[in-house]
Amino acid sequence: MLPAVQPGENFFEVLPRIGHQLDSYVKGRSHDLYAIRDYQQSDSARHVDWKATARVQQLKVREFTREDDRRLQLVFDRRVPDAHPQTIESFEKAVSLCASLAWYFYETGALMSFATEGFETPMSPAGQILYPVLEKLALIEPAVEHEGSPRRPFAASNGLPECFQIILTHLPREAFPADFRRAAYFVFMDSL
Repeated sequence: MLPAVQPGENFFEVLPRIGHQLDSYVKGRSHDLYAIRDYQQSDSARHVDWKATARVQQLKVREFTREDDRRLQLVFDRRVPDAHPQTIESFEKAVSLCASLAWYFYETGALMSFATEGFETPMSPAGQILYPVLEKLALIEPAVEHEGSPRRPFAASNGLPECFQIILTHLPREAFPADFRRAAYFVFMDSL
């Protein structure tokens, strides 16, 4: 049986934050305004915002999001620190949240990849990998870490360049290098 893709309260809390961070990561030349910023020599004159320029007496340009070029990777780290009922409950909530996110990105036409221990998909239109991802999530089991074992972040082996990552994990924020945290959005299972 596939995991529920009915968005729960966690989905509606997480999605706006993911959307904002993803839009920040994929600035481009679409129709949705991202920001107005100072002009740089490499900017096209077509993107000068004349009203903002007149207001501050300095050249300003419009910056747009690239909705048509969204590339993301869902990463599900199945390791948990213990087998307490509360930990297992948060793990199951993370499975449902991950399934809902996969479905959402399928509906928005994103290019997506999925990775978990022992399973990775190539970057593809989300519709091409959706059901294998849902099947994997339906069968996924928590992996209890042994006390004293090093708590290193799960890393997908395909190392996709120019790809925004959404990582569901039980590891603490400090386990991830600062530069890595800037190109990813984290859902910490213990907060679900």
